[in-house]
Amino acid sequence: MINSYEKLNAESIVISLLICRRFNGLIAGLPDILHSYTKMKISLRRLVSVLNETEFENIENDLIEDDIDIRATSASFRWNSSQAYNTLNDISVEIKKNSLVVIIGPVGSGKSSFLSALMGNMNKTSGFLTKNKRSTFSFVSQDAWILNSTIRENITFMQQFDDHWYKTVLKACALDVDIKTLPNYDFYAIADNGENLSGGQKQRLNIARAVYRNSDVYLFDDPLSAVDGTVAKHIFTRVFGSSGLLRTKTRIIVTHSSLFLPQADFIFVMDAGCIVASGTYKSLIEQGYLKENSNENISEKEIDEKNLEDSEVDEVNKNDFEKINDEVGRPLQCWDLMRVK
Repeated sequence: MINSYEKLNAESIVISLLICRRFNGLIAGLPDILHSYTKMKISLRRLVSVLNETEFENIENDLIEDDIDIRATSASFRWNSSQAYNTLNDISVEIKKNSLVVIIGPVGSGKSSFLSALMGNMNKTSGFLTKNKRSTFSFVSQDAWILNSTIRENITFMQQFDDHWYKTVLKACALDVDIKTLPNYDFYAIADNGENLSGGQKQRLNIARAVYRNSDVYLFDDPLSAVDGTVAKHIFTRVFGSSGLLRTKTRIIVTHSSLFLPQADFIFVMDAGCIVASGTYKSLIEQGYLKENSNENISEKEIDEKNLEDSEVDEVNKNDFEKINDEVGRPLQCWDLMRVK
Protein backbone atom coordinates (compact mmCIF):
# COMPACT_ATOMS: atom_id res chain seq x y z
CA MET A 1 0.00 0.00 0.00
CA ILE A 2 1.02 3.65 -0.54
CA ASN A 3 0.77 6.42 2.03
CA SER A 4 1.77 10.08 2.09
CA TYR A 5 5.05 9.37 3.89
CA GLU A 6 6.37 6.97 1.26
CA LYS A 7 8.05 7.94 -1.95
CA LEU A 8 6.54 6.70 -5.20
CA ASN A 9 8.57 4.16 -7.05
CA ALA A 10 8.04 2.17 -10.22
CA GLU A 11 6.78 -0.88 -8.35
CA SER A 12 4.11 1.10 -6.49
CA ILE A 13 2.97 2.86 -9.64
CA VAL A 14 2.58 -0.40 -11.58
CA ILE A 15 0.63 -2.05 -8.74
CA SER A 16 -1.65 1.00 -8.42
CA LEU A 17 -2.38 1.04 -12.14
CA LEU A 18 -3.19 -2.69 -12.14
CA ILE A 19 -5.62 -2.25 -9.24
CA CYS A 20 -7.32 0.71 -10.97
CA ARG A 21 -7.55 -1.24 -14.19
CA ARG A 22 -9.17 -4.18 -12.42
CA PHE A 23 -11.79 -1.95 -10.77
CA ASN A 24 -12.32 -0.08 -14.03
CA GLY A 25 -13.30 -3.33 -15.76
CA LEU A 26 -15.80 -4.17 -13.04
CA ILE A 27 -17.35 -0.71 -13.07
CA ALA A 28 -17.53 -0.60 -16.89
CA GLY A 29 -19.68 -3.73 -16.91
CA LEU A 30 -22.09 -2.41 -14.31
CA PRO A 31 -24.40 -0.56 -16.80
CA ASP A 32 -24.76 -3.75 -18.88
CA ILE A 33 -25.57 -5.74 -15.76
CA LEU A 34 -28.23 -3.24 -14.72
CA HIS A 35 -29.69 -3.21 -18.25
CA SER A 36 -29.87 -7.03 -18.35
CA TYR A 37 -31.44 -7.11 -14.90
CA THR A 38 -34.13 -4.63 -15.99
CA LYS A 39 -34.93 -6.66 -19.13
CA MET A 40 -35.07 -9.87 -17.10
CA LYS A 41 -37.44 -8.28 -14.60
CA ILE A 42 -39.77 -7.03 -17.37
CA SER A 43 -39.72 -10.41 -19.15
CA LEU A 44 -40.43 -12.24 -15.91
CA ARG A 45 -43.39 -9.95 -15.24
CA ARG A 46 -44.78 -10.71 -18.70
CA LEU A 47 -44.32 -14.47 -18.24
CA VAL A 48 -46.12 -14.38 -14.90
CA SER A 49 -48.94 -12.39 -16.50
CA VAL A 50 -49.34 -15.00 -19.26
CA LEU A 51 -49.14 -17.94 -16.86
CA ASN A 52 -51.84 -16.39 -14.67
CA GLU A 53 -54.27 -16.05 -17.60
CA THR A 54 -57.31 -18.30 -17.75
CA GLU A 55 -56.60 -21.29 -19.97
CA PHE A 56 -58.99 -21.82 -22.88
CA GLU A 57 -59.48 -24.99 -24.86
CA ASN A 58 -59.83 -23.41 -28.30
CA ILE A 59 -59.37 -26.43 -30.55
CA GLU A 60 -60.22 -30.07 -30.07
CA ASN A 61 -57.67 -32.17 -31.97
CA ASP A 62 -59.94 -35.16 -32.29
CA LEU A 63 -61.05 -34.90 -35.91
CA ILE A 64 -59.98 -38.13 -37.57
CA GLU A 65 -61.98 -38.05 -40.81
CA ASP A 66 -59.77 -38.75 -43.81
CA ASP A 67 -61.27 -36.05 -46.04
CA ILE A 68 -61.65 -33.15 -43.54
CA ASP A 69 -58.87 -31.01 -42.02
CA ILE A 70 -60.87 -28.34 -40.15
CA ARG A 71 -64.47 -28.12 -39.00
CA ALA A 72 -66.12 -25.28 -37.07
CA THR A 73 -69.73 -25.36 -35.92
CA SER A 74 -71.45 -22.17 -34.69
CA ALA A 75 -68.14 -21.02 -33.19
CA SER A 76 -67.62 -17.50 -31.83
CA PHE A 77 -64.27 -15.99 -30.86
CA ARG A 78 -62.76 -13.00 -29.09
CA TRP A 79 -59.15 -11.98 -28.53
CA ASN A 80 -59.16 -12.07 -24.73
CA SER A 81 -61.49 -12.74 -21.84
CA SER A 82 -61.77 -9.06 -20.92
CA GLN A 83 -63.15 -8.16 -24.36
CA ALA A 84 -66.83 -7.22 -24.09
CA TYR A 85 -67.89 -8.56 -27.48
CA ASN A 86 -66.98 -11.32 -29.92
CA THR A 87 -64.70 -10.54 -32.86
CA LEU A 88 -66.06 -13.48 -34.86
CA ASN A 89 -69.62 -14.76 -34.58
CA ASP A 90 -71.34 -18.01 -35.53
CA ILE A 91 -68.54 -19.38 -37.72
CA SER A 92 -69.47 -22.66 -39.40
CA VAL A 93 -67.01 -24.07 -41.93
CA GLU A 94 -65.85 -27.42 -43.19
CA ILE A 95 -62.52 -27.42 -45.00
CA LYS A 96 -61.74 -30.52 -47.00
CA LYS A 97 -58.30 -31.98 -47.50
CA ASN A 98 -56.27 -30.89 -50.54
CA SER A 99 -58.70 -28.05 -51.30
CA LEU A 100 -57.98 -24.42 -52.19
CA VAL A 101 -60.13 -22.21 -49.97
CA VAL A 102 -60.19 -18.43 -50.48
CA ILE A 103 -61.50 -15.93 -47.91
CA ILE A 104 -62.55 -12.49 -49.14
CA GLY A 105 -64.28 -9.46 -47.69
CA PRO A 106 -63.78 -5.74 -46.99
CA VAL A 107 -61.08 -4.37 -44.70
CA GLY A 108 -61.94 -5.07 -41.06
CA SER A 109 -64.36 -7.86 -41.87
CA GLY A 110 -62.45 -10.40 -39.76
CA LYS A 111 -60.50 -12.32 -42.40
CA SER A 112 -57.16 -12.27 -40.54
CA SER A 113 -58.93 -12.98 -37.25
CA PHE A 114 -60.55 -15.99 -38.91
CA LEU A 115 -57.11 -17.46 -39.66
CA SER A 116 -55.95 -16.70 -36.11
CA ALA A 117 -59.01 -18.51 -34.77
CA LEU A 118 -58.27 -21.55 -36.91
CA MET A 119 -54.72 -21.58 -35.49
CA GLY A 120 -56.06 -21.49 -31.93
CA ASN A 121 -54.83 -17.97 -31.20
CA MET A 122 -58.24 -16.61 -30.16
CA ASN A 123 -60.51 -17.47 -27.25
CA LYS A 124 -63.51 -19.56 -28.30
CA THR A 125 -66.61 -18.42 -26.43
CA SER A 126 -69.14 -20.81 -27.95
CA GLY A 127 -69.53 -23.55 -30.52
CA PHE A 128 -67.01 -26.14 -31.65
CA LEU A 129 -63.73 -26.04 -33.57
CA THR A 130 -61.93 -29.26 -34.44
CA LYS A 131 -58.94 -30.01 -36.62
CA ASN A 132 -57.45 -33.22 -37.93
CA LYS A 133 -54.95 -34.44 -35.35
CA ARG A 134 -52.88 -36.15 -38.03
CA SER A 135 -52.31 -32.95 -40.04
CA THR A 136 -49.47 -30.46 -39.58
CA PHE A 137 -50.14 -26.73 -39.98
CA SER A 138 -48.14 -23.75 -41.29
CA PHE A 139 -49.21 -20.12 -41.03
CA VAL A 140 -47.90 -17.21 -43.14
CA SER A 141 -48.81 -13.81 -41.75
CA GLN A 142 -49.28 -10.64 -43.78
CA ASP A 143 -46.29 -9.03 -42.06
CA ALA A 144 -43.27 -11.10 -43.02
CA TRP A 145 -41.13 -12.35 -40.15
CA ILE A 146 -37.49 -12.32 -41.19
CA LEU A 147 -34.64 -13.94 -39.28
CA ASN A 148 -31.40 -11.97 -38.94
CA SER A 149 -29.42 -14.59 -40.84
CA THR A 150 -28.78 -15.78 -44.40
CA ILE A 151 -31.44 -16.30 -47.04
CA ARG A 152 -30.87 -20.06 -46.94
CA GLU A 153 -31.31 -20.24 -43.17
CA ASN A 154 -34.46 -18.13 -43.40
CA ILE A 155 -35.99 -20.63 -45.82
CA THR A 156 -34.81 -23.91 -44.28
CA PHE A 157 -35.34 -22.61 -40.71
CA MET A 158 -34.10 -25.54 -38.60
CA GLN A 159 -35.27 -28.10 -41.17
CA GLN A 160 -32.93 -30.62 -42.77
CA PHE A 161 -31.44 -29.20 -45.97
CA ASP A 162 -32.64 -30.88 -49.16
CA ASP A 163 -30.88 -29.36 -52.16
CA HIS A 164 -33.40 -30.47 -54.81
CA TRP A 165 -36.46 -29.40 -52.80
CA TYR A 166 -34.74 -26.15 -51.82
CA LYS A 167 -34.06 -25.19 -55.45
CA THR A 168 -37.60 -26.17 -56.43
CA VAL A 169 -39.04 -23.89 -53.74
CA LEU A 170 -36.76 -21.01 -54.77
CA LYS A 171 -37.95 -21.24 -58.37
CA ALA A 172 -41.62 -21.57 -57.44
CA CYS A 173 -41.44 -18.49 -55.20
CA ALA A 174 -39.54 -16.49 -57.86
CA LEU A 175 -36.53 -16.07 -55.58
CA ASP A 176 -33.96 -17.73 -57.82
CA VAL A 177 -33.64 -14.62 -59.99
CA ASP A 178 -33.18 -12.34 -56.98
CA ILE A 179 -30.54 -14.58 -55.45
CA LYS A 180 -28.42 -14.45 -58.60
CA THR A 181 -28.12 -10.68 -58.23
CA LEU A 182 -27.09 -10.74 -54.54
CA PRO A 183 -23.55 -10.95 -53.14
CA ASN A 184 -22.87 -14.48 -51.82
CA TYR A 185 -26.14 -15.62 -53.43
CA ASP A 186 -28.33 -17.46 -50.87
CA PHE A 187 -25.67 -16.94 -48.20
CA TYR A 188 -26.44 -13.23 -48.37
CA ALA A 189 -26.80 -11.91 -44.82
CA ILE A 190 -30.15 -10.28 -44.09
CA ALA A 191 -30.21 -7.26 -41.79
CA ASP A 192 -32.54 -6.82 -38.81
CA ASN A 193 -36.20 -7.05 -39.88
CA GLY A 194 -35.07 -7.57 -43.48
CA GLU A 195 -34.13 -3.91 -43.94
CA ASN A 196 -31.90 -4.74 -46.91
CA LEU A 197 -34.73 -6.54 -48.73
CA SER A 198 -37.73 -5.13 -50.57
CA GLY A 199 -41.28 -5.75 -49.37
CA GLY A 200 -41.89 -8.24 -52.16
CA GLN A 201 -38.69 -10.14 -51.41
CA LYS A 202 -39.57 -10.42 -47.73
CA GLN A 203 -43.05 -11.72 -48.53
CA ARG A 204 -41.72 -14.28 -51.02
CA LEU A 205 -39.13 -15.38 -48.44
CA ASN A 206 -41.96 -15.85 -45.95
CA ILE A 207 -43.89 -18.00 -48.43
CA ALA A 208 -40.79 -20.03 -49.32
CA ARG A 209 -40.13 -20.86 -45.66
CA ALA A 210 -43.64 -22.26 -45.26
CA VAL A 211 -43.54 -24.21 -48.53
CA TYR A 212 -40.13 -25.72 -47.70
CA ARG A 213 -41.56 -27.05 -44.43
CA ASN A 214 -43.94 -29.27 -46.44
CA SER A 215 -46.87 -29.22 -44.00
CA ASP A 216 -50.33 -30.67 -44.60
CA VAL A 217 -52.38 -27.48 -44.09
CA TYR A 218 -51.34 -23.93 -45.05
CA LEU A 219 -52.92 -20.68 -43.93
CA PHE A 220 -51.85 -17.58 -45.88
CA ASP A 221 -52.83 -14.05 -44.89
CA ASP A 222 -52.83 -11.95 -48.08
CA PRO A 223 -49.56 -13.52 -49.30
CA LEU A 224 -49.36 -11.69 -52.65
CA SER A 225 -50.13 -8.15 -51.50
CA ALA A 226 -46.54 -6.90 -51.83
CA VAL A 227 -45.67 -8.40 -55.23
CA ASP A 228 -46.52 -7.17 -58.71
CA GLY A 229 -48.96 -8.79 -61.12
CA THR A 230 -46.45 -10.89 -63.05
CA VAL A 231 -44.83 -12.33 -59.94
CA ALA A 232 -48.25 -12.88 -58.33
CA LYS A 233 -49.38 -14.98 -61.31
CA HIS A 234 -46.10 -16.91 -61.22
CA ILE A 235 -46.36 -17.71 -57.49
CA PHE A 236 -50.06 -18.57 -57.68
CA THR A 237 -49.48 -21.01 -60.53
CA ARG A 238 -46.30 -22.56 -59.12
CA VAL A 239 -47.32 -22.67 -55.45
CA PHE A 240 -51.08 -22.36 -54.82
CA GLY A 241 -52.65 -23.49 -58.10
CA SER A 242 -53.80 -26.91 -59.25
CA SER A 243 -50.36 -27.58 -60.76
CA GLY A 244 -48.37 -25.90 -57.97
CA LEU A 245 -46.14 -27.36 -55.28
CA LEU A 246 -49.00 -27.31 -52.75
CA ARG A 247 -51.59 -28.90 -55.03
CA THR A 248 -51.87 -31.93 -52.71
CA LYS A 249 -52.11 -29.74 -49.60
CA THR A 250 -54.97 -27.88 -47.96
CA ARG A 251 -54.57 -24.14 -48.77
CA ILE A 252 -56.56 -21.44 -46.98
CA ILE A 253 -55.83 -18.00 -48.43
CA VAL A 254 -57.04 -14.57 -47.35
CA THR A 255 -56.86 -12.14 -50.27
CA HIS A 256 -58.06 -8.75 -51.48
CA SER A 257 -57.55 -9.67 -55.13
CA SER A 258 -60.26 -11.08 -57.37
CA LEU A 259 -57.86 -12.31 -60.04
CA PHE A 260 -57.54 -15.89 -58.84
CA LEU A 261 -61.00 -16.53 -57.44
CA PRO A 262 -62.02 -18.78 -60.38
CA GLN A 263 -59.29 -21.24 -59.34
CA ALA A 264 -60.65 -21.68 -55.80
CA ASP A 265 -62.47 -24.86 -54.82
CA PHE A 266 -64.48 -22.94 -52.25
CA ILE A 267 -64.88 -19.27 -51.28
CA PHE A 268 -66.00 -17.68 -48.00
CA VAL A 269 -67.25 -14.08 -48.04
CA MET A 270 -66.86 -12.30 -44.70
CA ASP A 271 -68.31 -9.07 -43.35
CA ALA A 272 -68.46 -7.66 -39.79
CA GLY A 273 -66.96 -10.79 -38.26
CA CYS A 274 -69.43 -13.18 -39.89
CA ILE A 275 -69.46 -15.43 -42.93
CA VAL A 276 -72.19 -13.85 -45.04
CA ALA A 277 -71.88 -16.19 -48.03
CA SER A 278 -69.98 -19.27 -49.12
CA GLY A 279 -69.78 -21.48 -52.16
CA THR A 280 -67.97 -22.01 -55.41
CA TYR A 281 -67.02 -19.15 -57.70
CA LYS A 282 -69.95 -19.82 -60.03
CA SER A 283 -72.49 -20.16 -57.23
CA LEU A 284 -71.42 -16.84 -55.66
CA ILE A 285 -71.81 -15.14 -59.04
CA GLU A 286 -75.32 -16.56 -59.28
CA GLN A 287 -76.08 -15.29 -55.76
CA GLY A 288 -74.83 -11.82 -56.68
CA TYR A 289 -71.86 -11.72 -54.31
CA LEU A 290 -69.33 -11.78 -57.16
CA LYS A 291 -69.34 -10.48 -60.69
CA GLU A 292 -67.69 -12.15 -63.62
CA ASN A 293 -65.28 -10.17 -65.74
CA SER A 294 -63.29 -12.12 -68.28
CA ASN A 295 -60.74 -9.33 -68.62
CA GLU A 296 -59.89 -9.35 -64.91
CA ASN A 297 -60.03 -13.00 -63.89
CA ILE A 298 -56.94 -14.93 -64.86
CA SER A 299 -57.08 -18.67 -65.36
CA GLU A 300 -54.05 -20.92 -65.21
CA LYS A 301 -54.50 -21.78 -68.90
CA GLU A 302 -53.67 -18.18 -69.78
CA ILE A 303 -50.24 -18.44 -68.16
CA ASP A 304 -47.57 -19.81 -70.49
CA GLU A 305 -45.75 -22.33 -68.33
CA LYS A 306 -42.88 -22.70 -70.76
CA ASN A 307 -42.17 -18.98 -70.77
CA LEU A 308 -42.26 -18.90 -66.98
CA GLU A 309 -39.72 -21.71 -66.80
CA ASP A 310 -37.33 -20.39 -69.44
CA SER A 311 -37.44 -16.68 -68.68
CA GLU A 312 -36.63 -14.63 -65.62
CA VAL A 313 -39.39 -13.02 -63.59
CA ASP A 314 -38.78 -9.31 -63.93
CA GLU A 315 -40.35 -6.34 -62.19
CA VAL A 316 -43.17 -4.93 -64.33
CA ASN A 317 -43.33 -1.25 -65.11
CA LYS A 318 -46.17 1.09 -64.23
CA ASN A 319 -48.03 0.59 -67.52
CA ASP A 320 -47.96 -3.21 -67.14
CA PHE A 321 -49.23 -3.00 -63.58
CA GLU A 322 -52.15 -0.80 -64.59
CA LYS A 323 -53.46 -3.60 -66.79
CA ILE A 324 -54.74 -5.42 -63.72
CA ASN A 325 -56.42 -2.34 -62.27
CA ASP A 326 -60.10 -1.58 -62.60
CA GLU A 327 -61.69 1.12 -64.68
CA VAL A 328 -61.02 3.95 -62.23
CA GLY A 329 -57.32 3.20 -62.12
CA ARG A 330 -56.99 1.68 -58.65
CA PRO A 331 -56.18 -1.93 -57.68
CA LEU A 332 -59.15 -4.26 -57.59
CA GLN A 333 -60.41 -5.01 -54.10
CA CYS A 334 -62.82 -7.78 -53.23
CA TRP A 335 -65.28 -5.39 -51.56
CA ASP A 336 -65.87 -3.97 -55.07
CA LEU A 337 -67.42 -7.37 -55.77
CA MET A 338 -69.63 -7.55 -52.69
CA ARG A 339 -73.37 -7.33 -53.08
CA VAL A 340 -74.69 -3.83 -52.54
CA LYS A 341 -77.01 -4.08 -49.56
